Amino acid sequence: MQKTEWQETFGSLAETAKLQEEQAQKAVPRSPDTLREDDVLAQESYSDLLEATLAAITSGNDDEEMNCRRDLKTIWRLSDDKITSDLFKAFTNSKVKKTQQKHDSVDLREVEQLTYLKDG
Repeated sequence: MQKTEWQETFGSLAETAKLQEEQAQKAVPRSPDTLREDDVLAQESYSDLLEATLAAITSGNDDEEMNCRRDLKTIWRLSDDKITSDLFKAFTNSKVKKTQQKHDSVDLREVEQLTYLKDG
């Protein structure tokens, strides 16, 4: 298959993409043991970031809280309302103790009747 004049001048799309990738790698010299910010963020799980945000809130560290919220928005594309809702859920799950059911039924002798005042 013969190359057209355009392909001879500019190369194929695959060759162009490969050349651009090589140039991009040369432009940013990195040692193999350094990580980009994206690599670090990709290692964080959603629940870990929620816990870190809760820890920052309880300790009063506003800067760390905002950094965690930024990461939650950046990685998972969540709204402020969704983040706040999940933070409330995580906080209540950590504070509320679940109790075991003592009996299968209700003892009616221990139930007190409600008394309401009736308006005119």
